Amino acid sequence: MSLLKENSSLFSSFILKSIRDCIVVTDISDKVVKVNEPFLARYKYREDEVLDSHISFLWDGIDKKGNSKKKLPKEIKGVWIYNRPKSGDKFPVFLSRSIILDDKNRALGTLVILREVSELSRAKDAIKEVENRFKQLSETIDQAFWLSNESRTVFTYLSPQFGSFWGVKLDSIYKDSEVFYKTIYKEDRERIRSLAPNLKKGGYDEEFRIVKEDKTIRWMRERAYPVFDDFKNVVGVSGVIDDITEEKEVKRKNDAIQEGLLHSQKLEAMGRLAGGIAHDFNNILGAIIGYAEMTFEDLKEGSLESHNVKEILIASNRAKKLVSQILTFSRKKITKYEELNIVNLINESTNLIKATIPSTVEIRISIENDNVFVLGDSDKLQNVLINIFTNAFYAMKGVDRGVLEIKTSLSTYKEKCQLSFFSLHPGKYIEIHIKDSGHGMKKEDIKNIFEPFYTTKPLGAGTGLGLSIAYEVIKEHNGHILVKSKEGEGSEFIIILPILDIDSISKDKRENKENIEYKGSGHILLVDDEIQIVKMCSIMLSKLGYKVTSFTQPEKALEAFNSSPNSYDVVITDVTMPNIAGDVLGKLLREIREDIPIILCSGYTDRINYEEAINSGFSEFISKPINTNYLVHVLENILSYKS
Repeated sequence: MSLLKENSSLFSSFILKSIRDCIVVTDISDKVVKVNEPFLARYKYREDEVLDSHISFLWDGIDKKGNSKKKLPKEIKGVWIYNRPKSGDKFPVFLSRSIILDDKNRALGTLVILREVSELSRAKDAIKEVENRFKQLSETIDQAFWLSNESRTVFTYLSPQFGSFWGVKLDSIYKDSEVFYKTIYKEDRERIRSLAPNLKKGGYDEEFRIVKEDKTIRWMRERAYPVFDDFKNVVGVSGVIDDITEEKEVKRKNDAIQEGLLHSQKLEAMGRLAGGIAHDFNNILGAIIGYAEMTFEDLKEGSLESHNVKEILIASNRAKKLVSQILTFSRKKITKYEELNIVNLINESTNLIKATIPSTVEIRISIENDNVFVLGDSDKLQNVLINIFTNAFYAMKGVDRGVLEIKTSLSTYKEKCQLSFFSLHPGKYIEIHIKDSGHGMKKEDIKNIFEPFYTTKPLGAGTGLGLSIAYEVIKEHNGHILVKSKEGEGSEFIIILPILDIDSISKDKRENKENIEYKGSGHILLVDDEIQIVKMCSIMLSKLGYKVTSFTQPEKALEAFNSSPNSYDVVITDVTMPNIAGDVLGKLLREIREDIPIILCSGYTDRINYEEAINSGFSEFISKPINTNYLVHVLENILSYKS
């Protein structure tokens, strides 16, 4: 101890002051005899606080590996250890210890050098932390992350998600990058292959498809960026890939919805245009048909004049049906169920589309029974038939001689029958088979054919709504619709509808009677702003035995009714009129006399529909041009009920 103290000035002069590391000098018993200034500055001690202290106060006894270091060897070449300064905060140091000998080779004490390695340690810990976070991030995110050389011919890192997307083992891609490229859809492959080698300062954002081992196709979105060295040279490529298959499907459906909305808006616009034309055209037709019917009755049967007028009636009724069909496709109607001869509806529908089909397509119709009735909405059912006919013609494009077969047959189900996802209750049904000789459909198309917005037609050729609507319409009518098809063998749609008992159908409908002899009585208030309609209807109703008081101005009709409300038995009024609409006039008349029967008539209106008219207390809502037989039937029912 004395020898060391005697020579301590030597250490202070030549060692302690010349080294920037922290220096501690101990005697042979490990008690501190000298420290340098860097030690005092770093450890925050005064010299008198550490002299004669055991050196173990500097550390907590645990090194980085958890080994006990309370009794350090006298000679240490270097060890990592945590030191504890006066503040108590630990920090890592690199410790070296050597024995101090005198000239006789006797041990005087030890020299301890403490080199702080906090910055290096923190840097290493930070690198490890970054590596751990990168690994954790790349293994948990939904995207696939990859690193490669500058030409992407060698992958240096692939995240686990990459293997899930591609459906292959990562080792196979590490060994051969062609495994990555071969999985890409053929039409996209070369485009994606050419991207990475051409990267300079910017990245790319591309979409492509891959084909997995199970032959399923998935959409991918890849964003890649160049990796630069310190000299701004591209030394690699990094990229992120997302599976966007579901996004693509959602977008496809949204686009289809948008297309459907645009289509609906077009139909609505067409409906408004058609409605305005139809209103005026039906008034003109009404006058033509009315006068022609009255003239026909006065002519001698079999005469040339009788034949000519009959042809006028036939042409006028065709025009009437044409206007009705145009309105059916251009407006939304409330379902009005009635007894329908389904065979007549099939014939009307085929006649409607004959003018639009190519001459290379032949229509063959085979009817088992032409006197079959169903309860349904004629407009909706005709929509279904025309949609399927139109699809059949489209499927036969490119076929040399196309054939559309339409066949009906009757079936009886004695017990509940399950067809696909729909049940048919026991009863009698008509089956309408519509078969084309087109190209047929794939199994996947058959599976989805009734799904909304699903279409086998190219973009812009169809909305994918027609058959889904057809399915819902047939379901509303307590029926079912099936499809059979094979590629190259055409397609067949089968519509199954419940039929009515023939005994429950009125005799007139069963026999399709058009002409009746009838003599009525009663006073009718007739209101229409079209003078020709007023004149024609007045003459027609008068010939049938009715007394008619007519007006072309609704306010004058209201005034006349108000002065003598009990003199009228029924009111017939147009809906679309200036100043006072027909439905408003009807309400005003009923305020004067609550029990007055009122019949609304219209060539076209969006003010009120059939269901709203009936629910509002009107006796009937008749479409123009007015069918004389039907009007007589309505008047007979109203007046007989009244009496």
